[in-house]
Parts: sequence; structure tokens; C-alpha cells
Amino acid sequence: QFADGNTWRVHKDVRVTASRQEGLAALAEQDADAQRRAKLAPSQLWLKAPSRMALEGEYTKVPERMERGQVVWKQHCGPGWIYSTSGGRWFITDREDGISACTGVLASVSPHQNRFPQETEQWQEFTNGVWQVAPSVAVVVDEECLKLRHLSSLSMDNEFQVPP
Repeated sequence: QFADGNTWRVHKDVRVTASRQEGLAALAEQDADAQRRAKLAPSQLWLKAPSRMALEGEYTKVPERMERGQVVWKQHCGPGWIYSTSGGRWFITDREDGISACTGVLASVSPHQNRFPQETEQWQEFTNGVWQVAPSVAVVVDEECLKLRHLSSLSMDNEFQVPP
């Protein structure tokens, strides 16, 4: 178990070993699993977040960068980063030092359990000091998916545009 600040949570990756050698073997196994997942991670993601327009757009996987066993994506032509927190949630921050501080302005409602951001069903936004569910936030792999989604915030005058 681990404490996430509010409660104790069971986590399958927390292990206690009887020896240093077993501990090192467990760490090597975790690293190998993380590398396998990294190869499967999409190279690009697209974020739709009407209330955080500066963070909307294309994100590219950062080669060779892993945080807390997960891939990191950087916004193309913008300040955004998508990363995994120590509590196992996807966060979107508007500055790189937010990654080490585990801060952000958008977050997955639930722990990701090694699923990628585009598999997140529900997002939340930090506004006025409170996390609130944000149904209009979406992360997708293919920009065409954004056009097919029926997001209530889209209008004919304010369509999502993917940078060239």
C-alpha cells in the first residue's frame, strides 16, 4: 500500500523483497515492463480542452523520456506536457517543472493503471483551488477523432484546429 495524501491505496507495483538482489531484479523487471509500454505508446496525441486553449493541440512523445515508469508527451508549439504522477494519474501541466513537482491544471479522474492518456474516460480541471470534472476535455490519438466526438463546447466558429 501507499498513502496518496488522502487515503491508503493498494498498488501492484509496490513490493518488499527479502534481499538486495531480489530488489534489484524486481526493479529491472519494472524497467523492462516500462520500456515495453513505451514502445506501444502513441507518438502523437491531441488534446481538446476548451477552457485551456493554450494547452490544446498536438503533443509528441518525448524520445527516451520516462517519468514514474510512463512516457511523457510535449505539446508541439506550446507549453503543455502530459505525464504520470506518483499517484498514477495522468496530469497535463503548462510548464516542464510541473512534472517534478507533480502539479498540473488537468488530470485524469482515476488512476490510469498503465493505460495511455487517450484511454482515460474522464478528466478533471483545477479551477479556483478545486478539482472539477471537465466533460469537454478529451485526449485522442487521431485528430480525426476530435471531429467525430460530440463535445458540447465545439461550435462552427470555434472549431479545433491542428497546427500544420
